[in-house]
Amino acid sequence: MNVDVKGTRLWFDVDGYAFVPHGLEMRERPTVVLLHGGPGGFDHSYFKPDFARLSTDAQVVYLDLPGHGRSEWGDPARWSFELCADSVRDFCDTLGIARPVVYGHSLGGFVAMLYAARHPGHAGALVLQSTFARFDLGRIVEEFRRVGGDEVAAIVERAYGGDSRSVTDEEWAPCWRLVGSWVPGEQEQARTVTNEELNAPGLALMRGFDVLDQLTQIDCPTLVCVGELDPITPVAAAREIAAALRSGVGRLEVVEGAGHFTWKDAPDRYWPILTEFLTTATETKPTGGNRNSHAGPRTRRAKLGSQSRPASSPSSWDETMTAVNAGSPTMTGESLWPRLAGLPLVIEACEYERLHAVLAYEFERITTHVRLVGAGADGLGEDVSVFREDGTALHETRPSLPLEGEWTLAGFCDHVATLDLWPEPPEWDVALRLRNWAFESAALDLALRQAGRSLHDVLGLEPQPVRFVNSLGLGKEPSIEPVRRRLARSPGVRFKLDSEATWAPELVDEVAATGAVDTIDFKGQYGFEVEDPAALNALYDHVIAAFPDAYLEDPHDLPEIAERLGDHLGRVSYDSPIRSAEDIGATPLASRVVNVKPSRIGSLRALFDVYARCARERRPMYGGGMGELGVGRGQIELLAALFHADAPNDVAPSAYNEDDPPGGLPASPLAPRPEATGFRWAA
Repeated sequence: MNVDVKGTRLWFDVDGYAFVPHGLEMRERPTVVLLHGGPGGFDHSYFKPDFARLSTDAQVVYLDLPGHGRSEWGDPARWSFELCADSVRDFCDTLGIARPVVYGHSLGGFVAMLYAARHPGHAGALVLQSTFARFDLGRIVEEFRRVGGDEVAAIVERAYGGDSRSVTDEEWAPCWRLVGSWVPGEQEQARTVTNEELNAPGLALMRGFDVLDQLTQIDCPTLVCVGELDPITPVAAAREIAAALRSGVGRLEVVEGAGHFTWKDAPDRYWPILTEFLTTATETKPTGGNRNSHAGPRTRRAKLGSQSRPASSPSSWDETMTAVNAGSPTMTGESLWPRLAGLPLVIEACEYERLHAVLAYEFERITTHVRLVGAGADGLGEDVSVFREDGTALHETRPSLPLEGEWTLAGFCDHVATLDLWPEPPEWDVALRLRNWAFESAALDLALRQAGRSLHDVLGLEPQPVRFVNSLGLGKEPSIEPVRRRLARSPGVRFKLDSEATWAPELVDEVAATGAVDTIDFKGQYGFEVEDPAALNALYDHVIAAFPDAYLEDPHDLPEIAERLGDHLGRVSYDSPIRSAEDIGATPLASRVVNVKPSRIGSLRALFDVYARCARERRPMYGGGMGELGVGRGQIELLAALFHADAPNDVAPSAYNEDDPPGGLPASPLAPRPEATGFRWAA
C-alpha cells in the first residue's frame, strides 16, 4: 500500500487489527512500526514472516523508509537519517497512529533514535535492535578481527572506512557470514527491492553518525537489544546506548548465542524478551472509536540489565548471568586470583580418605578426600583422578609429601606443582591436573578456614541460586527409562545427555518430547575411534533438529560434522579441550560457549584466568564435574553459584547419579549454601 506523506510516497504493509471486539466495545491494540536496515540494500521484506507473530497482540506495520524498497527513492544526495526520522513521525500522523511502538533494526535503529529524540512524546515505546548511536570504525574492525582474523578485518575496514566500492562480492561474502548464524541468502536478496545508488552516500553519512548526546531527549520505554556475537553492532555499542539514555528509561538485553539478525539466530530466547517488553511497555484500553484519544503506554521502569527470559528455556540466559554473576568484579575481565594468592596457610599434616559409591549402570566410583590439617583447622579437597583401585589412588599409596610449613596460598600451589603426586605416570595426562586440583582446593579451604573467612567474602561476590542439570547416558542398550525415572522423582529436573551413535531416531524424538534436555554431549574430543561414520552423521542430523535450543558439547573434529554445525555455532560448547585460558578460542570450531571444569583445569590460578577471559570476551559459561562423591561436588556448586549460576551446570547433587535415585531429590535451582568459613558448600 502507498500513502502520500507531505509530498513523498511511502509504501507500507500491515499484519493484524488495530481494534478488536471486546464485549460491547472495541479494544485498541498497540501498533508496532518496523524500520529496516540499509542503506539502500534492504527493505521491509526480511522481517517477514517472522514478525507476523506479533499480530496476535498488536497491529504490525512494515514501512519501507524513504529511498528504500517500494517507497519513493528521490535524490540520494538529499537523503539523510533526519529525513527518515521525520518521515516516521509524519507517516504515523498521516495514518492516525498514536503512540506507536517503533522498532528499529540496524540502520532502522539510527532512524528510530533520531525520531524519538527529535519528537519527544510521540512514541509509545522504542525497540533499538542491533544498532549503534555512534559510528566507531575501530570498534567494528576489531570485532571482525576477533571473529574472523586479520584478513577479514582488513576487508571490513575498507568496506566501512570509505572504500566500499573496491570490495568485491567475493571478498565481502566471508565477512558477511560472520555477522551471525543466519544472514539473508539468495532467496531473501531476490525478494528485496534495492536502491544501489543510495548505498555509498548512505555509508558516508553513517561514518559521521553520532547521536549519543541526543539520547537524553528520548522519553519513552526503550528496549536496547543485541546479539552477543554481533560484530557490526556489538554489545559495547548497545551498552553505550543504554548508558546514554535517561535513568529509568532504558533496558538492555544481550541475547546469548545470537548475531545481527537476533530473532533468526535465537528465536526461543528472542521472542519472549520482545513480547514481554511490548506487554509491559504498552496498555490497551476500550475506546469508542477516537483513535487519537489513546492515553499512552503503561511504562515499566526497567533497570539497565534487567532480565526477561522464560525459566524453561535452556539457552535464554541473560549474558550477565552466563558470563559471570551480575555485579561480579570479573566483569572487568581481571582475574580474582590475587585476592586469594596472599592468604597465609599453615600445614602440619596430610590425610587421605577413601570414598566409594555405586552409580548408574552399576558403575563403581572411587575417589579420595585429601585433608590438610594445620593450626586447629582442616581443609578438604577431592581427588577424582582414578576410576578403579589399581594401586595409584591416593588412599592406596598414601604418599608422604613435603607439605608441612608456613606458606601463602600461592606459594603452596607453586610448590605442589613441583611434586610428583603419582607413583607412576597416569594413563591420561589430564589425571595430573585432576590430582593437583585436589591439593590446591584443600589448601584453599584450609587457608580460608584459618582466616575465618568464606570464599565469597574474600572474592567480593554474592552466591546466587544454582541451576543444574543431571548428566547421564542412556545405557548400553539405549532407552528413555533413565530419563523417565529421574523425571518421576524430580519432575522439574533437566538433563545433559551423553549421546551415542546407536541412538535410534525414534529414541531421539522420544527424549526430545520431554522438553527436558539442555545439553547433548557428543564426547567427540576424547580421541575415540569412530566405528560407524554413517551412523554418527545420522545422529548429528537427528540431534540438531530434535534439540534446537540445546548446547552441543564436544562435537567430533570431522569435516562432515563441522559442515553440519555451520549454522549452529552459537550453541556449540567445548569441555575436554579447555584446560587453560589459552585453550579458549583455539577449539576446532569457533565456539564461544565454555564448560568450565575446575578439576580438569587443575589449578586455582588457571581457573581464575579462565573466568577472567570469559568475562572479558562475554563468553557464556556453565560448570561441570567429574563424578565427585564428597566435598568436591559442593565446591563446584559453590563456584557455579559465584560465576555462572543461571546456566545448565552439570553439578547435580550426587544422588541424581544413582541408578535408581531416591525420592525427595533436591530441585533446581539449589539455594546458595556456602559455609561460614572455607571453600565448602553446606550439606
